[in-house]
Amino acid sequence: MQNIDSFVELRYTLQILEIERSEKALLLKEQFYITYESLKPVNLIRSSLKELFLSPNLMNNLVGTTVGVASGYLSKKIVSGSSEDLFCVMV
Repeated sequence: MQNIDSFVELRYTLQILEIERSEKALLLKEQFYITYESLKPVNLIRSSLKELFLSPNLMNNLVGTTVGVASGYLSKKIVSGSSEDLFCVMV
């Protein structure tokens, strides 16, 4: 930063610094509001559920679990034969 030699330069520099301060204060208020809104319990739950359902791991785990349960059910059905009680087959 250069040395200020005159009163006019000083006044001009102060005006620029005041404008910068005002802009930064406005940005800080906006960021505070965004942070405040994101920390509300409803928004925390909403964002957590969105991340959970958009996760590619969830679909892989869900498909793997479904295939595992179905194959276990079918193999038990084949080994034990047809049973009258569905719960007995699953246990």
